[in-house]
Amino acid sequence: MNSEYPSCISCPNSNCFINKYCSQHWRTLIDKKKEVGRYQRKQVIFHEDNIVRGAYFIFTGKVKIYNTGKGGKEQIVRLVSSGELFGLRSDTETNYLVSSIALDDCVLCFIEKSLLDNMLKENNDFAVQLLNFYIREMSFLELRLKHLVQLSSAEKVAEALLMMKKKYGVLSPKGILLDVRISRQDIADIAGTTGTEAIRVLAKFRQEKIIEDKGDKIVLLKHEKLLELLLMHCCEKDNQYVNLSKCYTHVLG
Repeated sequence: MNSEYPSCISCPNSNCFINKYCSQHWRTLIDKKKEVGRYQRKQVIFHEDNIVRGAYFIFTGKVKIYNTGKGGKEQIVRLVSSGELFGLRSDTETNYLVSSIALDDCVLCFIEKSLLDNMLKENNDFAVQLLNFYIREMSFLELRLKHLVQLSSAEKVAEALLMMKKKYGVLSPKGILLDVRISRQDIADIAGTTGTEAIRVLAKFRQEKIIEDKGDKIVLLKHEKLLELLLMHCCEKDNQYVNLSKCYTHVLG
C-alpha cells in the first residue's frame, strides 16, 4: 500500500461515502491517515480468516466478495464497484468470514478500524447513510438466499446477469455491455449453480438472442427477457403477479 493518491479533498468520485457524507475537516484528516493501494486483476485483497484491520473504499475498479465451501467451491455474495466500500465488520468480528479479489485493476483506499469508528461517531450523516446502505444490502441478501433455493437454473443465471448489469452495465450500440471480465464459473458462483449448468443456460440465452458474447465480456441484447424470468417466478396459480417488487428490487439500477 502507498499514499500517492487520491486526495479526499479533491476526489472526483461522487459516489464515495466519504466524499458525500463526511465533513471537510474529516476528509482532511482521512487524507492524512488512509492508505492507498493498487491491486491488479485477480489479486487477492484479503482472505477468509485474515484479521480485520479496517475497511476498503473503492476509488476505481471492481471487486467480488465470496466465501469458500466444501471442496473449495466458491459462492459470490457481493459485487462491488467504484465508490462503494467493503470489509467493514462489527466489533465482535476479529477475522473475515469472506474473501475478496479484484475483478480488474483497482485503486483502493484503506481506513483502519479505529479511525473508522471515530468517523462514525462524529459524522452523523455518514453513520446514517452507511447504516441504510447495509440495511439495503441485507434485504437484497435475504431475497437472494430465497432465490437460491427456489429458482430454476435459468432463473438463477438470469438473476446473476441482472446483478452484473446493475453493478457494471454500460450502454452500448447493441444493448447493455457488462463491462467486467468475468468467467463462466464466476457467473455460476453468483447464480449458485454449477459451471456446466451456467454454460448450458448461457448457450440457450445466446441461441434465443437474449445475450451476445463479446470476447471475455457479455452484452445483454434483451435484458427485459431476463427480468421476465424473475417475474414469472412471482406468479400465483391464477397467474396474477403478487409482490412484484420483492422479486427484482435487488437487480434494478
